[in-house]
Amino acid sequence: MDKPLSGKTFVLTGKLSTVRAEATAAIERLGGYVDSSVTYRTNYLVAGERVGSVKMNAARAKGAQVIDEQTLLDMINV
Repeated sequence: MDKPLSGKTFVLTGKLSTVRAEATAAIERLGGYVDSSVTYRTNYLVAGERVGSVKMNAARAKGAQVIDEQTLLDMINV
C-alpha cells in the first residue's frame, strides 16, 4: 500500500507551532522525506512564521509549492 506522502520532499522553515521533530516524524511515517535545504527535488516548502526570504526565493525559483503549517497538518492528519 502506498503511503500518502511517498516520494514527496519537504523543507520546514520559520517558526512552527508544531514541534519540528514531531512534524518530521509524521511526514516520514507517511512516506515523505524532510530535507534542510531547498533543491530541485523539493516538492513543498512549509512556511511557518518569520520565514526568511532565501528559502522562499529558492522554493519559487525551483518550482516547489509553498504551503503553510495548517496545510501540512491537514496533509499528515489523513
